[in-house]
Amino acid sequence: MNKVILGILFSSLTVGAYAATEKEAERLVKKYSETVACQLEETKYTAVKVESESVNGLGDIFLVHWDGDIGCGGGNGTVLSNFSMVSQRTPQGGRALIVDGEAVLPEMDIRYVQNLSIKNGVISIKGVAWADNPKSQADITKPVSYKLKYVSDDGKFIKVK
Repeated sequence: MNKVILGILFSSLTVGAYAATEKEAERLVKKYSETVACQLEETKYTAVKVESESVNGLGDIFLVHWDGDIGCGGGNGTVLSNFSMVSQRTPQGGRALIVDGEAVLPEMDIRYVQNLSIKNGVISIKGVAWADNPKSQADITKPVSYKLKYVSDDGKFIKVK
């Protein structure tokens, strides 16, 4: 009986100490995207951890970027950059990872994301948008970049300078 109690105690401590990784968040969003989107053949999934498990005791929170046609509308221009949230919503950072779907981001003029990274809590998104007045096919896009910060109280992102 004592061995059973020790086993349960040990396993609960192990589960409570579990921290998710970016790769796990990417794999989960890949499965999610396969159920809600099409044209995923060349999609790359990139995750950044925006909140650590020590904050609010709710576990890690990730922002994951991926390209796809949500709803499978088809046609030209239906593959867009998408951002999904993944979180550990169980107390003490248990194993349950949940895709929250579409992240609440501020308005950004971006067509393709080329880089997603985080440093000191500031998320950097670099990519391209359609140019305002292209004079030729060579200058149809323009480089863009945004810096965001996650506000855990609201579950939203805000632009920062």
